[in-house]
Amino acid sequence: MYTFDSPAGMQNDESDSGASTYTMLVLFASFSVGMLALAAKYAESNNRLNYESRLARIIAGALVFIINMWHTKADDLTINNTEKDLIAIGPHCTSVEALVVASKMKGNPPQFLATTNFNSIPGIASTLKMFKTIPVEGDKAKASDGRSANFAALERASQALNENGCVVLFPQGNFRLLGKEPPMVYSGAAKLAIEHKIPVKVLGLSGIWCVNNSLLPVWLRDNKVYRALFSLIHMNNIKVTECGTIDFHLREENKDLSEEEKIRGICAELYSHFRHHEISDKELKAIKKEIADKTHLTIWDTKVRVNSLERQLLNSKKELAKLEEPTAAGMSLSS
Repeated sequence: MYTFDSPAGMQNDESDSGASTYTMLVLFASFSVGMLALAAKYAESNNRLNYESRLARIIAGALVFIINMWHTKADDLTINNTEKDLIAIGPHCTSVEALVVASKMKGNPPQFLATTNFNSIPGIASTLKMFKTIPVEGDKAKASDGRSANFAALERASQALNENGCVVLFPQGNFRLLGKEPPMVYSGAAKLAIEHKIPVKVLGLSGIWCVNNSLLPVWLRDNKVYRALFSLIHMNNIKVTECGTIDFHLREENKDLSEEEKIRGICAELYSHFRHHEISDKELKAIKKEIADKTHLTIWDTKVRVNSLERQLLNSKKELAKLEEPTAAGMSLSS
């Protein structure tokens, strides 16, 4: 004999099935939340910087894990006691370098000077703000009030130093491109050091494989988006070398020098370090000899003159082209 389920029985089965599905979803959600909580706790345990925001500590810890696994050797260097420190890093090639240096710091969080060129990418501006970076207006020579574009950045950096913060900057300003001279934006660091009567701590970098990988085309390795973002997915072996301090402006024999002369002395030492493609122990030995012999001052002065002559030549070529425009236009009409 055939039997049929009653409507009430079918409803009970559907209710049981719905309850089971709901229970599974609750269990899965609870498991996911628990795993995320454990992952967040582990990430936070990797962080060694005193960020106020827990989210910042979690993200920083996660980045330390990635950086140590993919870009540098863990625990080869620890940078402590960074209260009211002014740190200069170079040569500047990618955004990875800032993460590597931060991963080796402990205690006082560093405040990096960072360009605003990539703030249009979703999430970049808010992330930089969370980590209290100091924005530098990108692609601008002058601000709206006629002052230099990085004037506001230097003011904020000065305020951070007044509050015993740690200011970290790349004195070259922009990425060093392959086969080209690195930028020479050193005066900002020099002025901060003189204003606050503190030395400049110099950190040198080497082992930046993502830029030196000859298997990748030059146009890609020189691309700013690749340097800033996608260099994170290329393995590196970045070593951070402590190069000592620049205290030219603090020495007793230099106390009566003008501010311009002090800036010259600091800039010359910075250029002595950061004109090299990388700074390892070998380069550092040559740099120290160059500074001890005071050859670095002559090199800096000569480089400044060369840059001035190159700008004059470029301006003269522009003026010449403008003067020749009417003649060229007349010849075009007559033909």
